[in-house]
Amino acid sequence: TCVTAIDPTEHRLTLSDGAQAPYDRLVLANGASAWVPPIPGMGLPGVRTLRSMDDAVSLRDAAAPGSRALVLGGGLLGLEVAAALEGRGVQVTVVEVFDRLLPRQLDVEGAAVLQQHIERSGAKIITGQSCTGIEGEGHAERCLLKSGQALALDLLVVSAGARSNLSLAQSAGIACGRGVTVDARLHTSAADVLAVGDVAEFEGRVWGIVPAALAQARVAAAQLAGDESVRYVDIVPSTTLKVTGVDVTSIGEAIPEAPGAVEVRSVRPAEGLYTK
Repeated sequence: TCVTAIDPTEHRLTLSDGAQAPYDRLVLANGASAWVPPIPGMGLPGVRTLRSMDDAVSLRDAAAPGSRALVLGGGLLGLEVAAALEGRGVQVTVVEVFDRLLPRQLDVEGAAVLQQHIERSGAKIITGQSCTGIEGEGHAERCLLKSGQALALDLLVVSAGARSNLSLAQSAGIACGRGVTVDARLHTSAADVLAVGDVAEFEGRVWGIVPAALAQARVAAAQLAGDESVRYVDIVPSTTLKVTGVDVTSIGEAIPEAPGAVEVRSVRPAEGLYTK
């Protein structure tokens, strides 16, 4: 059953069939949606995102061996999609707007080692380029890059991140930034309404990763059970690239910005090894 409106004053929900349901306390855990940048041609058939099981099944069925797929986004999900498509015999090109792959998890040297690994498998990597338009006759057939290059494709997968699902909270007058803003008890600006996971913003940040959602869920559960002494402390982020044959894990502040930070590296490019 879909909730279409929240009335925080009356502690009442409106459902899609018009029925209403009261609540004592409410937890918003309605997640995020794949973000598709406003680029001309993004509405053409053949442009896909990956967020749900239905998306995954549809993408699998469209991935014909020998076809050409373009993945926009060289983050964790984009690289995992690229590896999965390659495993089905698809020719894959990855385009990343930053100057390196996994820009949130790796520095320049680490990303270069990863790129060598991936390119050995046959995928093509283009960094430092953005898509300016999608063209085709009734179907996505070409991606135009900022450089002027046109990439032919049969399938386009957009992996440009996610955006919190805010419309429900915003229409109820609940304070939002990039996500629904919460305090250390995960309470929102509305009385008796909490938020967790991809929809929640804590201290200006929406992590959008599973460890944060799990940590916030534990705090919210304690609040609902009556233990208001439990507070949320922001996680140390950890992510692992799930691509067969490539081991990449990034924990903590991968790109230190604080003055005086000391980086200790071990780089062995010939062996495909990089540790920091």
